[in-house]
Amino acid sequence: MKQEYLEAFQNFKKETDIVWGKPKQGQISCSAAFEIMRLKCPNNQATLIGAAIVEKLNVSEIIAIRQLYERNN
Repeated sequence: MKQEYLEAFQNFKKETDIVWGKPKQGQISCSAAFEIMRLKCPNNQATLIGAAIVEKLNVSEIIAIRQLYERNN
């Protein structure tokens, strides 16, 4: 996992950083969190949370990445 993704994931708190609507810096939307949690592997979930925060991924991009994980693992 990239260092910046790891740092973003370590600072992520699910109680306050999953939000309805448009997320701010360091947050992800509820729909994005739902798609990420559909991954079975906790390491993949952590990586994708970090990537979503750092790269400011939208839900469509997260769905595409999740599907790649599922199809290639």
